[in-house]
Amino acid sequence: MNYTQLRKDILQYLNLLQNKRFSYQTICDYVNNQEVDFVLYKDFFSRFQSKPTYFNSPAKYEKLFLIHQSLNQLCEENINEEDIESDFFKILISNAAALKFEAFLNVNRSVNLTHAQLSEFHLENSPAFQLIVDSVNHKKQYNWELDIFSYKSTFKILAIQSRSIFTHNAIVTTKESWKLFWIDKDSKQLQFKLESSGQNNYLLAKDEEDNWKIVENRMKTATQKKEPKYIDYAKLEGLSSNNREENKSIVANFLSNEDLLSTIEFIKIIFLENLPLYHASILARIKKSYLDSHRLLNTDVIDSKLFQAEIGQLKKQLTLICDGIFIRTK
Repeated sequence: MNYTQLRKDILQYLNLLQNKRFSYQTICDYVNNQEVDFVLYKDFFSRFQSKPTYFNSPAKYEKLFLIHQSLNQLCEENINEEDIESDFFKILISNAAALKFEAFLNVNRSVNLTHAQLSEFHLENSPAFQLIVDSVNHKKQYNWELDIFSYKSTFKILAIQSRSIFTHNAIVTTKESWKLFWIDKDSKQLQFKLESSGQNNYLLAKDEEDNWKIVENRMKTATQKKEPKYIDYAKLEGLSSNNREENKSIVANFLSNEDLLSTIEFIKIIFLENLPLYHASILARIKKSYLDSHRLLNTDVIDSKLFQAEIGQLKKQLTLICDGIFIRTK
């Protein structure tokens, strides 16, 4: 067993014991009664929890392994299997939520969380994992950042309950409060706000190494907000062709789905430098109006009815300009 696994187990044992109201001193007394080759003091655990590499040396491995064994025995004597799983799920969900918030907090800042960090609590490429990755990429594309100063973005887990536990799957229900305020990184103007308090359902499963990971996370929310669509430029490039009619058909399909941003970006891709300056300026104006409408909806300035009316008007304008572009560029 390497240091990383030892540390992970010891921290889990500590969390389980502290949830059962065991103090550091009580835990130390137990370890000292088990071991005769060393004396453990309670400040060891506070240092061990706060410093990721504390006690990480070959010379101290044997002592750390003995501490690991003693804590494991203490848990077996005082905590049943159901308690262990229930407490473990609470730790897993709490850590995953904190990591999710950290991932959002680091968007468009100097440090970004890696897939390896996310996969510590989420099954890689699962819906829950991909939801965080997609959300981060979306905010990057629109140059948003999470505000914690003026608008006080924050989250709280109010309750966690293991509802159904099976051999390879589990469902955990939580009550959570999330307040997320996204601003433009440059202008600092509020772009999107989410204030949600309610029930979350987590589907957990075991990975290939028999570790519990989050697979899916469903939050019940009654929001009417709608983020501007993430644009996959590589996909748009792949859709473009030298066939004029095929390109017109793709544009028509985007417009029928009210996908105005994809329409605009696809037009810019297929015409490149051949797009007349007049048409390019109109496309830029429509895009700005489209994003402004989303900002007003997502900050509760307008309601969904007015939003849909404005999007409908922009769709009409964009349809006309696209028709004009295809006529002018024959």
